Amino acid sequence: MIEIVNHPVVSSYLLDGNITKITIKSDNGADHYFRAKIYVNGVLFDEQGWSRIDNFTAHKDLLYLYYAYFKPVFNPLFPNGIHQQTHLVNKVQIDIEEFNLNTASSTGQLSLPAFFMLYNVKSALFADADKLALLGVGDSVLQLDPKGKIVLPIYINAATEVLTISTKLNDGTVLNTEATASISGKKIFLYSFDLTNSTIDYNHLYITVNITLVAETIVKNYKLIRNPDHAIKEIVYQNNFGFFIPAYFDGQLSESSSFKPKTYDQYDGTKKIYQIDENITYAVNTGTIENTETYLVNDVANSLETYLHLNNEFIPINTGIKRNLVQKDRTHVYNNSLSFYKKAGIPLYNNSGTPVVLSPTIYATGSMDVAFNIVKTIFEAIYSDASPLYAIEFLTQTDKSSLAVNTASDSFTAIVGVPYLWSDVVSFRYKNLSGEFGSPYTSLDFKLTNGTVDVLTATLVINIINP
Repeated sequence: MIEIVNHPVVSSYLLDGNITKITIKSDNGADHYFRAKIYVNGVLFDEQGWSRIDNFTAHKDLLYLYYAYFKPVFNPLFPNGIHQQTHLVNKVQIDIEEFNLNTASSTGQLSLPAFFMLYNVKSALFADADKLALLGVGDSVLQLDPKGKIVLPIYINAATEVLTISTKLNDGTVLNTEATASISGKKIFLYSFDLTNSTIDYNHLYITVNITLVAETIVKNYKLIRNPDHAIKEIVYQNNFGFFIPAYFDGQLSESSSFKPKTYDQYDGTKKIYQIDENITYAVNTGTIENTETYLVNDVANSLETYLHLNNEFIPINTGIKRNLVQKDRTHVYNNSLSFYKKAGIPLYNNSGTPVVLSPTIYATGSMDVAFNIVKTIFEAIYSDASPLYAIEFLTQTDKSSLAVNTASDSFTAIVGVPYLWSDVVSFRYKNLSGEFGSPYTSLDFKLTNGTVDVLTATLVINIINP
């Protein structure tokens, strides 16, 4: 008979980067072994043999077991509102079966109560019994660009309750109010609010965000950057729970390139250069930050995926931060230099020649010199996965103008390699180069995902007619 000694509580939310121990035992003795079938979101993830520490008992630690199953998605649009996040939460079900070593016959089986895993990189304190909590965002006051973005990941444990969020200036002026429908259960949400279109006078110094679930309230304060020494820099980093958070600094930015020639020896003893590697280094000074804000530098330094917003483009960079001054007596302002790097000369696609068209292929047609919308339904028509369509990512670009992603509040040029959440996309928009037409005129490759795996890769062919 199999007995569960220790297991996660049914429907509990646990962190993938924390230790989660399962203990099972059986009184059948040494000539038996356990097999475990692990299901993630209803799909078989792995089948494992669990060894025993004695004749009866087996231990299993689930630390980072599901790490590869999560896929954090960077969305440069940061759409306003409260959006439920499902791609960083996975339902786990484990079935245990015991077998006789000699006969290979099954001698018993049971199923552990289903539970949920949240993505996280490093071990962190988390209690799913809490009614309301911020995920990977500290309580300290942070500085904020008056034209920047507020992004807050929120965990709730609701019982038919409404989550409300209000963003106000320090004089009480309401900039934004959002509310969900009535919610029951444990959920993860992301609140985003872009200040670009808000009117904020110079005499306003603070912004306060009140996050409320019935009697529970979390208050997050932001200090508006005034009189910056340099243009304000925006760095978007992936926090410990997989969410992408903007951080703002008003220090100096410098960009430099280093070069490393690669050579080979020729027959006459001279060296011939056959390749030059170029690496770009970005140094961003934090400027004046309070001692309570130094943890933010730690978060950026620990980020697995980071972007520098420069010249209206999010540039993927790798952190090279090696030191962060966290505390120093009698020092109330900090001036740290953050280092990032990227490799230049990454190969790009050729735009000439006969394009490789992937199957399936979808088509969109418009008139010459007239911008036209491309509807979502043509993408949805080729998507047949059981899980809902979660994101689209363009794999190639065209030199014949550019494709724009339309949301409810804005329009952005589609960037190769950046996933766009399908729920945020309203339509796409395209306009040809002046005076040109053709059938086909140009094409772009893309892939559709369900938030866990890539479902399909296909081609969008654009035809331009001359009316």
